Amino acid sequence: MTFEEFADIPKVDESLLAEQIHLFEETPLLSLFDFLPMAVLILNTARQAVYGNPAFIDVLPQADIDLMIGRRLGEAINCIHAGKDPRGCGASDVCRFCGAAQALLESMRKRGAINQCRIRRHKAGIEEALNLEIKSMPFTYHDQDFIWVCLLDITHEKRLQSLESLFFHDILNQSSALYNMIGMLSSEKQSADIPIVSTLVEISNDLIDLVRQQKELSDAEAMRLKVSPSQSFARDFLVSAKHSLSRLAQERGVSILFDNKAGDLLVETDVVLLGRAFTNLVKNAVEASSSGQDIHLDCTKHDNTVIFSVSNSTVISEDVRLQVFNRFFSTKGKMRGLGAYTAKVFVERYLGGTIEFTSTPEEKTRFYIYLPEEFHTPG
Repeated sequence: MTFEEFADIPKVDESLLAEQIHLFEETPLLSLFDFLPMAVLILNTARQAVYGNPAFIDVLPQADIDLMIGRRLGEAINCIHAGKDPRGCGASDVCRFCGAAQALLESMRKRGAINQCRIRRHKAGIEEALNLEIKSMPFTYHDQDFIWVCLLDITHEKRLQSLESLFFHDILNQSSALYNMIGMLSSEKQSADIPIVSTLVEISNDLIDLVRQQKELSDAEAMRLKVSPSQSFARDFLVSAKHSLSRLAQERGVSILFDNKAGDLLVETDVVLLGRAFTNLVKNAVEASSSGQDIHLDCTKHDNTVIFSVSNSTVISEDVRLQVFNRFFSTKGKMRGLGAYTAKVFVERYLGGTIEFTSTPEEKTRFYIYLPEEFHTPG
């Protein structure tokens, strides 16, 4: 079926429409859809709604499900393009590029479809933007063809993604500009010897790094993160973690120690993601330690597996052990608790490794990152 054939389909006569509506009114199993949080519709081959569950009211411009029955999707939700063509919703030039129309066309071709659509509609006299995810699937009932349609309002999700993207873009630009200006200041001979200038350089660099970490986590959770594996010396990750946390360790009176056992040990992985994951674990160990205690970093190889470890003298209680990798779980206050969670996401979802830990009064606490010596895509 072509789009023109799709657009030319006329609406069914009122008697057939009433028969189809009655057909589903007499189907008790449809009452199960009353409890679903997403909108579920049944359309006839003219794309007219013959059934809608209560959740569809949330998508309608008016809270009246009866206004939807017999109408096409764009007409029911008051799309601004629904009346532009005499043939109705799904027939105008704009409809050709509508994600909903494309999904329904696929189902008219006897195929299921998943798509997203951007709709402008009138609601209470005001034009508003609506983003929907639509899933459609053809089926036959009582020798008649129909289309299942599930709708999910993703307007807030799309808006949040847009704001998040703008936020990360703008704050990274501003932070980089601040870092560059402070760098210029520190290059002046008169300013280079002022302690606060070097501190400002470190703080501004930490700010840029923090924003990048949050963006990477956001991308990782949304499955947008791209992995760039390369071969690196394992020891470099120990050195980098110790260097980046030196100020925090000094403030807490904690020492970060490691020996040279890693030597020339190589690992193929994404340098940025493993660096983030390992540094997060070291940071957690520093924050959990008391003044005078030591943090021990190590890296070894067993068969084809490279093992990074972080150990400290604090024993984790049972209630904390059971929640260590939960998002936002923290013993350090509200809106913390992303360190171990982020490490687990990076290592297990993107680097093909695993993270484990032990914590006992005898051996204290030790976190392990197990990675394949040669990178392979997880899953």
